[in-house]
Amino acid sequence: MKAFFEKYKLWFVGLGLPGLFLWAFFEAIFFPLPPDIGLIIFVKETPEIWVNLALITTIGSASGAMVGWSIGRFFKSKLEKKFSGNLKYEKIRKNLLQYGGEAIVFAGFTPLPYKLFAITSGIIGLPLKTLFWCSVLGRGARFLLVAYVTAKFQDGIKAFWSSPAGLGWTIGIIFVIFGYSFLKTRRKNMEDTFLIIKPTAFEAGSAEGILKMIEDHGFEIVKKNITSIPKEVAMVHYEEHSEKHFFPGLIKFITSREVALVHLRKENAVDDLRNLMGNTNPEKAEEGTIRKIFGSSMTANAVHGSDSKTSAKRELEIFSPLM
Repeated sequence: MKAFFEKYKLWFVGLGLPGLFLWAFFEAIFFPLPPDIGLIIFVKETPEIWVNLALITTIGSASGAMVGWSIGRFFKSKLEKKFSGNLKYEKIRKNLLQYGGEAIVFAGFTPLPYKLFAITSGIIGLPLKTLFWCSVLGRGARFLLVAYVTAKFQDGIKAFWSSPAGLGWTIGIIFVIFGYSFLKTRRKNMEDTFLIIKPTAFEAGSAEGILKMIEDHGFEIVKKNITSIPKEVAMVHYEEHSEKHFFPGLIKFITSREVALVHLRKENAVDDLRNLMGNTNPEKAEEGTIRKIFGSSMTANAVHGSDSKTSAKRELEIFSPLM
């Protein structure tokens, strides 16, 4: 195994700067050898360009993470079956669902399995731009630190931590830890809820305006997908109305065209979304609510939103495979 790693280390280094990029790129997908090793080798040879070398490594790693995200996104079903029951995967998935991009930043800076975070972010539908920029932030901070220490401190990490620069980094890391703890505490107070932008509103081009209203009111869009709802999923979703006379028409309507399925997060999300949507009858809805602005009738009232925490959990579980 050591000979294998040595062989590929020499191969990457032999390619010059493109080799450093490729090392970081492949490590973010499958290669087990950290790119920090290659970065240190290159910085020792040309310490005057340590910033450039750190940036090359960062962009290579973030680019590889996007490929990992694509693998997770396009092979979602197969990977979910493969990872079913895997405790490490379940923990990473839980952290990504709870903390989103913050988890990517943390994984990028620490020795956590970054490639698994990248692939899992695709599986759960984390926005690609979130993955990329959070990767740039986390990986960039790590590689800049490694490159700086290597270039400026020949005696290594011990000399760095006893220097003014080391003190600055220590203070910075403490602030990051406290900031992360604060965000983690805040996240515990967050609620998840579920929204459907109905066929008539979607067809009328109202989806963008509805989502803007929602974001302007402080909601975070965790996941979003534009799709058609299969009849069997719609029947499960509306099963409480299955004995009512309007049930067949309701199923026909909600499955007739594409809709937007949206996972939302915010403190007091369920009640705040219900208030923002307004009365189910657009004529009775208050001014400034979604249904008053975009709805036209009881059926074509623009949106559906979870009416309780229990409903939100149930509906997110029902529609998660479609998002």
